[in-house]
Amino acid sequence: MDINGIIQIIASIVTVIISAVIAPFFLNFFLKRKFQKMQYLIDSKHLLENIDDDFKNNFVKQTVQENLFFIMTGIKTNCKSIPAYIELKDLLGEDYQWGHIKSAKPHLRFGEDGSLIIKLSRRILLFKNATVISSLIFVMLGFSIIIYFSQFEVSKLSEVLLIYILGSPLFILAYFSFSAVTSIIDADRLKKRIEKINDRQ
Repeated sequence: MDINGIIQIIASIVTVIISAVIAPFFLNFFLKRKFQKMQYLIDSKHLLENIDDDFKNNFVKQTVQENLFFIMTGIKTNCKSIPAYIELKDLLGEDYQWGHIKSAKPHLRFGEDGSLIIKLSRRILLFKNATVISSLIFVMLGFSIIIYFSQFEVSKLSEVLLIYILGSPLFILAYFSFSAVTSIIDADRLKKRIEKINDRQ
């Protein structure tokens, strides 16, 4: 096996190890923060007993509801808007979760009846399609560079690193380009789901 193959195998192993080590850390960190916030709200319950009723009903309870909703869904919104989000999730059904709605939030608008509707202009959809295609092109170019140079005898570490230096920016660019339109992709998916439901009715 040549040095190129060895380095690729080592790089793959290191990537898997790093992912396996870091992923649980971040998961535990965010779960710990989430439960700490919930515990704080639970421990604060006894404080509500000594607060003026008007202040409690008009401010504290609404703030607690907003915080609980944010902790459970990741969505920051007004207390009076929470039912609209719950209604939207119930309407979507199937495997649609709060993460999908949170991602699509930049494209959600409130209708005259207070329900949430999805607004996606033709320009935004064209931008999404162009960006997705560009991301795929970047990925193909990155792989093309790696495949092209793999035809040659690569014996030095510096040569292998040069190949990755040339290819990596394309993969990174593809990743960030795709990430930029994730909210549009999710919003479009939710919109098509709602249209499908409306067509059945």
